[in-house]
Amino acid sequence: LACSFHNNPNIRFTQPLAFSWTSALRKSKHKTGSRKKYTFFSLHFEIIMVLFAYAYSLANRAYQLSLTPSSSPSFLSDLKSSALLLRRASGVVSHASHSELPRWSSPPPSPAARPLETLQTVSTSLSLSLLSLSQQITIHISLLSPNSTSIATLAKLELDCFEKYDYALSMIKAGNSKIGSGGNMVVEVEKVVNKDWIMYLEIVRGVSRGLGLKMVGEGRYGEKRVGEAVGYGVMAVEEMKKTDGKVKGEGVERWGAKVKEAKEDVEHGA
Repeated sequence: LACSFHNNPNIRFTQPLAFSWTSALRKSKHKTGSRKKYTFFSLHFEIIMVLFAYAYSLANRAYQLSLTPSSSPSFLSDLKSSALLLRRASGVVSHASHSELPRWSSPPPSPAARPLETLQTVSTSLSLSLLSLSQQITIHISLLSPNSTSIATLAKLELDCFEKYDYALSMIKAGNSKIGSGGNMVVEVEKVVNKDWIMYLEIVRGVSRGLGLKMVGEGRYGEKRVGEAVGYGVMAVEEMKKTDGKVKGEGVERWGAKVKEAKEDVEHGA
């Protein structure tokens, strides 16, 4: 529909499409409770914004399901649903990033004039983060179900999460986004992204690597390769120590408790 509209010279907008939007990822935030209105004469812009709104809705629902108490009969099923919703959200963002953003024919030349998620490096980083979080929940479900999956397989999956988080972080810290007509303007992404998002990626990257190394060590210990097991355990503890003092600020108490729990788990296992 969007392509047909743009390719038809007889059809024109009489008014621009508008979206009111705010992003926690943006370095310079709008006033509390306010949203900036973005307006463009483009159906691709509408498609992109609807996709991002849908993805965030899926992620928010996944978060709500993840709060189910472990004593609840629906605990495991809610965790599985949470992982599935996060995977869907990742796919929606990935589609927006790789299929729809390149087809946006006349995006604004300034990063301040467009939602931050419409920078391709940011949306790709977000997609990878959502996918990694979904995978980590799936790993957690397997750990709650003894003998369902080998520890070696879970270790590979956890270290794969580390690689995804590492790539997502590198896209923010060292990535550039080409914007404007014909991609004639380059934006240094780290300069426009909230430092809390960068800190989050650094922490979850370290936690996933620490947990992965711990699982590798457990696998080696099960094979009676004690020396290797101890080595992996030491590396896991050292990795988790890097998270000390990094989780701070308002509204992160529950997440901070999860990071602390993971750190204690690794130290106990080592």
